[in-house]
Amino acid sequence: MMKKFAMLLSLFGVVLAFPDHALAQPVFSFKTWVSNIGLDSNSCSLASPCATFAGALKKTAPGGEIGVLNSGEYGQVIIDRSISIVAQGVDASISTPLGSGVLIFAGDTDVVHLRGLTIYGDANTGNIGVEFARGGALHVEKCVIKNFQAALGQNGQGIFFDPAVPAELYVSDTIIANNYNSTGGSGGGIFVVPGSSISVRIMLNHVEVSNNYVGIKVDGTQGSANSIVNISIRDSAISGNTSNGIVSTTSSGGATILMTLDRTTSANNGDSPPTVGVVSDGPLSFITMTNSTVTGNYTGIKFSNGGTLRSLGNNTVIGNSVDGSPSMVTVLK
Repeated sequence: MMKKFAMLLSLFGVVLAFPDHALAQPVFSFKTWVSNIGLDSNSCSLASPCATFAGALKKTAPGGEIGVLNSGEYGQVIIDRSISIVAQGVDASISTPLGSGVLIFAGDTDVVHLRGLTIYGDANTGNIGVEFARGGALHVEKCVIKNFQAALGQNGQGIFFDPAVPAELYVSDTIIANNYNSTGGSGGGIFVVPGSSISVRIMLNHVEVSNNYVGIKVDGTQGSANSIVNISIRDSAISGNTSNGIVSTTSSGGATILMTLDRTTSANNGDSPPTVGVVSDGPLSFITMTNSTVTGNYTGIKFSNGGTLRSLGNNTVIGNSVDGSPSMVTVLK
């Protein structure tokens, strides 16, 4: 785990140094502020704000909040504790020339809130918008995450949720767009890769995932028989992605994936085989669809390799080159 963390920090462009005990220790506050005319040497108070989120975090107590006074670019940040970063009525952005815009490596029960931020890959070189490596829960609200298109490895992702311990992800009223590996064939909007022997809970509500490589993908192949992912996608639109729209994939020895699509649209994703609007792949993959629409894709819906795709009989699957069919239909009475 420490080796992985060191690698993440290296990608982030961070150099660690041992503290000089002769230096004064920061005074922590539960409410700190940043401003486009602030200084990280300030106290980060309302009257004396800091310049970056990273600078403010150093002076914010666990469970506290960083507020944004005015529009500006506030830099990449590694989050190591429960914290809220909240922007209201201003344009607070994180430009990402390399690595992750926000990297979360916190305590096992820590909760992180990100609200009202624009996180973008600078000059198409950023790797990942928001990366969750460890923590208890992540809430992303009213954010825009876009333009992560680095050519390195499997990067080019909007949100990469790769927890090492049981964790939860909540995304609402958020746009995730134009994320893909510029070399082609990988990357996407939201990627979920659960670790071994853990449970993961995910709620996506009013989320727009568009013009990425893959829209939303849950990959359970790196999990174990004791791993389980419960994911609900409601009132959301997954559209215009180059490859598949919504993917649940796992293996016989991997994580169990339980996915529900409710009032969700997967449209205009991929225009050639084998791209699919919604696909359930693998014997431990279970997707249930209700009140949802799948249209304009090459293949609309598909189940493969023992996967289950259940329709509650009230979905619209039409206008795809190949509409496809569910593995089972359960009509609710």
